[in-house]
Amino acid sequence: MYKIFSILLILIGFSSTLALDQNGTLVGTAILIEAKSGAIIKEAAEVEIKLNFNKEVKVIKTDAKGDFILALPVGKYCLSSATDKNGKALKLSPNQLRCFKIKSNRDTRFDLMLLQE
Repeated sequence: MYKIFSILLILIGFSSTLALDQNGTLVGTAILIEAKSGAIIKEAAEVEIKLNFNKEVKVIKTDAKGDFILALPVGKYCLSSATDKNGKALKLSPNQLRCFKIKSNRDTRFDLMLLQE
């Protein structure tokens, strides 16, 4: 009985380790750029970014410098929208990468370019 209990504890520990490995880290910066020239205006502080993931919406918020970092489950994410701190929709640069993949135990860099008219 003791051996079976010990084996079960080992298997439970192993499976919980595997579950922890199913996340990666998303790191990025959001900036505002001038629509006509493409020049950087300033960081996009306190922006809410929405990503589609497996029929869910994941929300990311940038800090006062426009930066963000968070752990996300492994998989493909696609940018759906961004809004300022007042809820106003922000336009995405036409050159903006729309989708990316989070890989297990890896960092993924995703920077956001938002247009200011």
